[in-house]
Amino acid sequence: VVSAAEAFLQALTQGHHDGAENVGVDVVNHNGIRSRSLRAAHAFGKGDVLLSNAPEHVIRAADVHGRRFDGCQDDACKLALYIAETRAAGLKEASGSYWQKALETFPEFSDFEALGVPLAASEKALATLSQVPEFQTLVPFIQKTRGTMLSAVDVYNRSAEPHPALSFSEALWGRLVVETYAFANTACGLHLAPLASWVNHSLQPNVSYNCDVRGVTVSALQPLAPHSELQATYNKLGPLANFAKYGVIEDAGSTKPLSPSSCTRLQLSPQAKEPLLRAASKLASIHCQGSAPDSLSLPPAAQPLPALKPTPANPPAAEGLQWGSLPLQPMTQIPGISNLLYGPRTYIPLSPSAWDATLPMMFPTTAHMPQLDLVVLAGSPWRSAASATTSRSRDASFLT
Repeated sequence: VVSAAEAFLQALTQGHHDGAENVGVDVVNHNGIRSRSLRAAHAFGKGDVLLSNAPEHVIRAADVHGRRFDGCQDDACKLALYIAETRAAGLKEASGSYWQKALETFPEFSDFEALGVPLAASEKALATLSQVPEFQTLVPFIQKTRGTMLSAVDVYNRSAEPHPALSFSEALWGRLVVETYAFANTACGLHLAPLASWVNHSLQPNVSYNCDVRGVTVSALQPLAPHSELQATYNKLGPLANFAKYGVIEDAGSTKPLSPSSCTRLQLSPQAKEPLLRAASKLASIHCQGSAPDSLSLPPAAQPLPALKPTPANPPAAEGLQWGSLPLQPMTQIPGISNLLYGPRTYIPLSPSAWDATLPMMFPTTAHMPQLDLVVLAGSPWRSAASATTSRSRDASFLT
């Protein structure tokens, strides 16, 4: 992707197109995720225009026409199919066209998957992420988007209009490009502008992005030193929403932080072959930090836990995740699990709120299971415990 971007940038520079001589391509690491970036080639003052895509170098959804796109229900689908079509047609033509070189600079489907972009994730990774309440709306959105593209590409391929045939993976690649690189505003609607779209997202932008009838411009919001990374604010969505849409991991804390049980689930989820889960774990490592009682994060295994105070004979009645000098962490305070993670430690009984945070994680499918009958034999030593727990259980009935 970087080598293709450099070749495209060099071609534009030689033709003095789009302000390409003002920028350079680099690779940056944002919170453990490597991504391509644009850097200023030299110093710029506030208000200076760095990039200027000509109108013919901008693809707008409003300009996409044809009955082959009738299977689409939104502009993102139409633009995705058109981008995939343009790429497929370009592969059969002589090299050298602007759009053929431009579309070669976007990541392949496997690159999107490796970056942890949710729309490219495996069903297994999505199933794991769906158990986190804050992301429960993500999986239906992705399933709906994939279903929409599958239906649309079928209508596209059956159209009598002349066009190259597209596979579902090619159509979904086009949708990934649209979801992660396209911009939208009132003047231009949904559109894609190569080069200008390589500007990365930041909540502390140093450039602005604008599109109108004259094309797309990227201007400096402040004085820029040579080699400064160009960053614009894509939207006003929160960190969790931007992660769900782009796979972006922001440094800033969320205004709606992850719950303790969600933090624990993400940090302990199996990640070996699932880039999305690795990215989600990095997200949790940032957004689960803090000293607030309702913010939970597991310490590194090599770091010893603070010394525990003796367990009081009569534990305090007040609920909460703070007891003495140790913030209670449900998964590290359960006998057996605690020993596996940190070695033998004094067991501290959990408060009701801590159990409420932990139990959904220990039994993730309980909410989706039918009514469960638990039979306790008369005289069993567990009978009293079962009776005492009945009032807290919503999914079990105890029979004797």
